[in-house]
Amino acid sequence: MITIKDVAKEAGVSVSTASRALNNNPRISATTIEKVKKIAKELDYKPNASAKTLSLGKANEIGVIYPVTADEDPANPFHIDLMRGINTALQLKNFVLSVAIC
Repeated sequence: MITIKDVAKEAGVSVSTASRALNNNPRISATTIEKVKKIAKELDYKPNASAKTLSLGKANEIGVIYPVTADEDPANPFHIDLMRGINTALQLKNFVLSVAIC
């Protein structure tokens, strides 16, 4: 797996400069941004979602909580369709669906 360290090494810049370039930081020159992005594309670099979550201070995750029902209660098939629809919409925005039954 290609990491940002690989991109930085190939571009001849530090990891922090590569990160800033990929995020269009105004402190980085347009030339460096273009160079780093070109190398990232050539290497097929994909950002690490966990690292991005840490650096942004937020997680792209939505939770759905279902209450526990009695064992003899029939399952509601609508819940599956509802979760499928929620998940489809979230994926378009790069979010993750977490489901809890409690």
